[in-house]
Amino acid sequence: MTAGHHHAFSRLLAWAGPVRRISWKTLVIGVLTIVALVAIGLALAQVGLRELGDAFSAASPGVLIAAFAASQVRFVAFTMALRGAMGRPLAWLRTTQLQYAIQLFALATPGDSARLVMTVDYAEKSGSGRAEAVGKAPLATVTGWVVDVVVLVIAGVAVGAGAHGSAFVSELGDAWPLVVAMAAVLIAGLLAIVLVPWVRTRVVPPLVSTLTETWRSLKSPRQVLEIFGGGLIERLAFSASVLLIVAALPGPGITFWEALLVAGGAVAVGGVIPTPGGIGVSAGATAALLVVVGVPEANALAAAILMRAFNIYLPALYGVETLRELRKAKLL
Repeated sequence: MTAGHHHAFSRLLAWAGPVRRISWKTLVIGVLTIVALVAIGLALAQVGLRELGDAFSAASPGVLIAAFAASQVRFVAFTMALRGAMGRPLAWLRTTQLQYAIQLFALATPGDSARLVMTVDYAEKSGSGRAEAVGKAPLATVTGWVVDVVVLVIAGVAVGAGAHGSAFVSELGDAWPLVVAMAAVLIAGLLAIVLVPWVRTRVVPPLVSTLTETWRSLKSPRQVLEIFGGGLIERLAFSASVLLIVAALPGPGITFWEALLVAGGAVAVGGVIPTPGGIGVSAGATAALLVVVGVPEANALAAAILMRAFNIYLPALYGVETLRELRKAKLL
């Protein structure tokens, strides 16, 4: 990495905003926001509170426990990908604890900004130089995006050509406003990079640097296996969690391809329209995609809430303790 690229990436991290401290005020506001969004979701889906309650009460506890366990595999996969990106041994326990601490701060920061900032900080305090940490730590996140796109495309083709056939395409057509909104945001971002100098200087050099580091890492089979294998395991675990959550609820289930499509679609929408913790956007996309693949509205909304709880909110609670331990060990 050149000094210019290192400086540019440092400015990008600063531009993303400092990772804020989580106060009780922030948590209370977050809880109230979630409650308000659930109420909005009930209204938009035309689902009554009783129907939602019935879906929760009829859920299978054993299958929900399995779904929660599957969702936690994601954090070990993140650890695997980060170890591969750095190309050096990082303690498995501490690096996995980092993933939970990231979930805590992700509640107050948009998109992957908390993950980018905290992985760089952790890598540097784990023995890497500043330039190495800034150049390599983001690779785990960037390659994860690549895996997400590939899996989403494959799942979309599999579902579209499968049991749903043309009916799936017809139902997906009802979601055209969301597709148009995503495309508009993507186009606006590309135009900003091309036409606005200060955006271009913050985005292009670090992106080039990251791609350069990625190319160097691809020359090591072990790093390739860890980086992309970790990203793939994370996506499969996330999708398995979705599949099991839907299976735990009364009514029709979904296939694993459909679970891959729903999980990948929710992540894609959350990435294009970033909000702190993905509140509102990701959950809404999850519920909408579940309805598209044939899940009843009440079950779809219940599954979206459980999915967010298992993958975001409950891990963030554990993140309070892991953050304390990592700070005590001077790793954050």
